[in-house]
Amino acid sequence: MKKINKYISMVALGALTMVFNACTDECEREASPVQTDGITAYIDFNTPTSFAFLPDDEQSFEIKIGRQLTTEAATVHITAEGEKFNVPQTVEFAAGETEKSVKITFDIAIGTSASVKIGIEEGDTYIYGLTEQTIKVARDYTWVSAGSLTFSDPIFTGAEGELKVEKAKEGNNLYRIIEPYCEEGAGIHLQFTLDDNHNAVSLLPVGSLFDLGNGYQLYYVPEQYPNYCFFTNEGNSFNFGFLFTDNGSDLYVGNGSFVWSKEYPGK
Repeated sequence: MKKINKYISMVALGALTMVFNACTDECEREASPVQTDGITAYIDFNTPTSFAFLPDDEQSFEIKIGRQLTTEAATVHITAEGEKFNVPQTVEFAAGETEKSVKITFDIAIGTSASVKIGIEEGDTYIYGLTEQTIKVARDYTWVSAGSLTFSDPIFTGAEGELKVEKAKEGNNLYRIIEPYCEEGAGIHLQFTLDDNHNAVSLLPVGSLFDLGNGYQLYYVPEQYPNYCFFTNEGNSFNFGFLFTDNGSDLYVGNGSFVWSKEYPGK
């Protein structure tokens, strides 16, 4: 049996070699066409798809626009979809220039994000280049240390341990627990708000799915599911309930608690 298999393998290999050689001898691959008309502009392939900004950062970023043919000066026309963004409509290239930086400004509130789709107008594009890119910008709070807490989630993950707490410097009594459900370094935090007397108000976000970084999304809708979605406290001892899903439709019940053991603001 081994000899037969070896023979079959050798025959098959010989057949493949003959086909490959025949294709090499008889099938000549046509070269890709060279674009010789138009401005041949494109967006740099290394353009990031997202940017993060702090409150004091200038609300702007730059992207690079390139082109292939450089013998003459040219005007490249830019398209943009995004109400909160100011994108130049044209980019001017001098003769011989192959790359230009384009500054894009925006205006969004702290703690929010927005997206813009930037493109090269049809007729100015290079057929082998990137002709459009969607870019998301987020303007985050300045987070400062607010101590630590002992976290417990007996139903959803079984996790228990001491975690850091941070507060948004810009106000609104907004706090976050550092990475309660995701792996360390993933940067996904559980946010919540307190009132002026440091009592529990709400988990965040309300009414939308929030990726927890572990294959599940949190769904916190207290008006619709008050028995399952809640956030309460007695002093520095907090309890919370929420729904979670892994497919956006099937909902499961979760709850947890934490004791704010260090630097609780209500003391």
